[in-house]
Parts: sequence; C-alpha cells; structure tokens
Amino acid sequence: MSFIGQFDTLHEQAIDAAGDLTDFGDKAYQKPLRLLLNNYDHSGHFSELGNQFVSGAVISNLVARLVREQGLRDYPQYANASVARPIIIIGMTRTGTTMLHRLIGLDPALQTLPLWLASLPMPRPPRDTWETNPAFKKIEQTYEQMYAITPMMQQMHPQSAAEADECRIALDHSFWSPGAMGTSYCSVPEYLDWCLNGDAHYAYREYKTTLGLIAGGDNSRWLLKDPCHIFALDALIEAFPDACLVFTHRDPVDSFLSFGNLISHSRKLAQSTTDLGQIVQSLADAWGPALVKTERIRTQIPASQTIDLYFKDVISDPVGAVKRIYEHFDLDISEEASSLWQQQVESDPSGGHEGGGKEFSLKDFDLSEQDIYSFVGGYYDRFICVLDQAVHR
Repeated sequence: MSFIGQFDTLHEQAIDAAGDLTDFGDKAYQKPLRLLLNNYDHSGHFSELGNQFVSGAVISNLVARLVREQGLRDYPQYANASVARPIIIIGMTRTGTTMLHRLIGLDPALQTLPLWLASLPMPRPPRDTWETNPAFKKIEQTYEQMYAITPMMQQMHPQSAAEADECRIALDHSFWSPGAMGTSYCSVPEYLDWCLNGDAHYAYREYKTTLGLIAGGDNSRWLLKDPCHIFALDALIEAFPDACLVFTHRDPVDSFLSFGNLISHSRKLAQSTTDLGQIVQSLADAWGPALVKTERIRTQIPASQTIDLYFKDVISDPVGAVKRIYEHFDLDISEEASSLWQQQVESDPSGGHEGGGKEFSLKDFDLSEQDIYSFVGGYYDRFICVLDQAVHR
C-alpha cells in the first residue's frame, strides 16, 4: 500500500471519524505529513498490522486537529491564553524525566496534560466525570489494546488515559513528531532531519493554543515534559519565553541502549522483524545531533531559567531533586505538596522509572562507547560537567 497515495483518503476518514467536522486549521502541517508518508513508503516495510496501526495513528492525529479547531471555535476566549512560567522537563529519553514529571505533578498548585485530553483536546472537564466521558473511554481502550499486543511496553513505559503525559501527544497533531511517528514505528531519517532542521515554530504555536484550550481558563502553572523538545528548543523558547527548564542527564551510552530497547518493542507493533543494533544506530544518528543543537541554543538562555539534574541523583533522591528545582526557580513548596511527594516515594520507590526486557551492552552490537560519544558531540562536555557536580555534591 502507498501511504502518500492515501493522503486525501486519510483526511476523509478523519472527517468521518470526527462526526463530519471539516476544518483542519492551518495547513502548515501538510508539508511534514507528506514527507512522513513518503518516508513510510520507502522505509517502513510494515506488516499488515503495521499498515493498519500507522494509518490509524495518522487518522487519530487528524481527528485531534478537527476536534481542537472546533473547540477553539466554541471557546474563542481560550485561543490566546497565557501560559506563564511553565515548568518544562527536557532531556534525552530514559534519563529520569518520567519519574520527575509524575512526582512533581502531585503538587496541587500545578496543572498537567492528561493523556486523553492531549489526544483529543477540549476544555478540561471536572475530574469526577472523566471515566464516563466517551473520549476518555476511547483513549483508554486504545492503550489497553496496544498493551494486549505488546505487554512489555506497559512494563517499560506505562501510560493511562487519566495520567499526565508528554507534550508530544499534542505536538503530534501538527505532525512535528520526532518521538512517536518519527521514531516509534520505523527509521525515517529524512523526516527526522526535517524535525531537527525545519521550522517547528508553527507546531509550538499550535501546542500553546492547545494548552490554552485544555486549561479552560485555569491559570495554574503548567508542568510539562518531553524529551522531543531537544529537537526544537528554539521553537519551545519562542512559545514559552519565561519557561523554567529542567534538563536531565545520563551517560549517553546507557540512555541510547535503554531507548533502543524500548523502541524495539514499539516497532514490533508495526514490523515483522526488528534489529536492535540498527535501531540504536538510527537513534544515535538523529537524537545525537538534537542534543548538540540543544547545547548550542542553551547558550542564549539565561542560567536562571535552567537547571541540570543527573539521572542517578533523580533516582536515589527524587524528593531532593524536586526540591532543588523549586528552590532554583524560587517556587513555593506547600506542606501538602511536600507530603504527597514523600508519600509517593515511600509507596513506589521506582516512581515511574520503568525497566523491563533484556539488558544490553554495546558489545551486543557493532558499536563502541566512543561511537556513541561522537554522535552527541559537544553535549558530552555538558554530561561530564553534570556528572562531576553530582559526584562531588
């Protein structure tokens, strides 16, 4: 099957699924979507299940655009809502971002981005109505079906409709998607190169509008998180110029191996065979330069807006790491938040730091540590600096 040949058909199917809504909003998303579909045609080698899965993902994101645009027509007062000093967690995937995000998110003073609302944006309904909402049920069922096919994914990176999730869920609607559509299903190097070097500003403008719609007038500080921001830190800062940026760090060898293991399971949904060595290589090819780009852009951001945390510090003392963040950005810590953080760590020490699957080393592949370090270039200096600070703290 040809994905690019179905460009119009995918839109028609989205319109049907969205109850005949027809406004997809700004057409800027069409260029990266066409590039992505072309890459799928040349690089995908999908199984029949993979064809269905990938088509479904594209349609779901088109539906989300339709739903969001209708929501903005119904609630125009939210279109230009302020998103003041959000806390945004950034770092290469598998560096402790999930643990931090889930722990900090217990602070009742913050608002977060639940998976189901990121997937189908609308003003946030009262919490006690979520489980009966048809949109909530739809998203919940989608993930239950996915985990039934690949249970290891649930062990390594569990997600649920009600829980706060990554920014990429909403950014995917703009088809700027270095994480999900650009990495999870197959290697699409040309598309990832566009995500790194193309103009992502339109996607972040749409994302900010989506947050305003979901907040529905709630002016609480946002807590956001996504490793994908390393691909477009410039666009992120333009959208949120006063953001409090939390950068997490881990030995690139460990993070790339762990990331490759996770992605190998997601690709089994779409492809009949996977090569973990090739996956790790392709991740280094794309995500390494993204880390280098982030280092370059960071030089333009005031130090007061950034903080660096080392992976093992987050894992060994998560509450201490959270308090360091609050102190650095001069944020108030309520007794309730502090108590909730401590209770969570005591009840679940892993705090969302998922394991699972076989442990790999570079000896399993035709790669060396120096190969990985060469891919991350100047970022290696940042990692060593943060590691040194952690050792001597």
